[in-house]
Amino acid sequence: MKEEFFTQATPMAGTGEMSLNGTIAKSGLLLAITMAMAVVGYVAQQPLIGIGCFFIALVIGIAGVFKREWAMPISLVYATLMGFALGTISMFYAMEFADTQYKGIVPMAVAATFVVFG
Repeated sequence: MKEEFFTQATPMAGTGEMSLNGTIAKSGLLLAITMAMAVVGYVAQQPLIGIGCFFIALVIGIAGVFKREWAMPISLVYATLMGFALGTISMFYAMEFADTQYKGIVPMAVAATFVVFG
């Protein structure tokens, strides 16, 4: 889409309409929460908690699809839980591939995530 597409529609304050800046800000916030919790999950090395977080996040994500008015609080909880689960999964990959040619796969995946997001 061209930049004119986003500048043509100027939402009125307080109407709840979506804006480009709001989308970018909220996406950045959710990515930051996910990455912070991934670090916590990676360092904590608690596989049962990580698996539990994954399944709870799955249920919460499905609930968010049907209850759109709960989108913001659900997205914050989802990012937190899924971040911890991703950190746990990353810890397993780092341990599994520690003595192979794929030794640095976790930092490469994190870097690729930021490149794609950017």
